Amino acid sequence: MAKIIGVLVVGCFPMMIFTAYLVRGLQLVLGVSKRAMTERVEELGAHDEGIPTPIQLSFNILAYLTALQLPAQWRRFLHPVSVSSLIAVLGVLLNGRSGMRTLFIKEGSRSSLIYIR
Repeated sequence: MAKIIGVLVVGCFPMMIFTAYLVRGLQLVLGVSKRAMTERVEELGAHDEGIPTPIQLSFNILAYLTALQLPAQWRRFLHPVSVSSLIAVLGVLLNGRSGMRTLFIKEGSRSSLIYIR
């Protein structure tokens, strides 16, 4: 247990801090800000990106449950997270190629998500 905590303290936290400062430094050097992009969303035309996010979440869960059904001998080499990631990526890719698109409509305080073929 002490080794796991040591790896977390020595490895993960310093890398997160380093990455955060690296990204912030790049934003300052390049003059790009995520906040500026979100405030100008109408100008950038990012309303309909065609990202199947609601489908992806449910597909990830189903893919993981399917990957857990692998025999124990296979799971020794094919980890369920890796297998479910592969299934989910292929499923989302196929969904994107199927021609189904999402459209996000916001009217006042109401918003809705519509699937279009």
